Amino acid sequence: MPRLNQFVSGWVALFNGFGLSPGITRKQRTDLEKLLKTAFANFQGDLKGNYYPLLGMDENVRQQLVDDHFLFMSGDPNLQVAGMERDWPEGRGIFHNKDKTFLVWVNEE
Repeated sequence: MPRLNQFVSGWVALFNGFGLSPGITRKQRTDLEKLLKTAFANFQGDLKGNYYPLLGMDENVRQQLVDDHFLFMSGDPNLQVAGMERDWPEGRGIFHNKDKTFLVWVNEE
């Protein structure tokens, strides 16, 4: 039987008190990022990893995430028209575990 080596799923988590794009405010976006960073810090075992905020990201880290095909970029005209790139890159980032087998994008759109 074939073994599943990779599974990609897109989903949006709804958190009480936080809007969805494009209605999320700057404060909600940064508060949600803080909340998720706290959750990521509590991951254990295979899920333990690092969070990389886009704002102030080191260029070497950014390039590695691009090379890994993990990093999302601004500039999508559809997202811009919908107002989903307001305040870019504030309140946005990516978490991945040590083995880079579990990723969470924060406020991607």
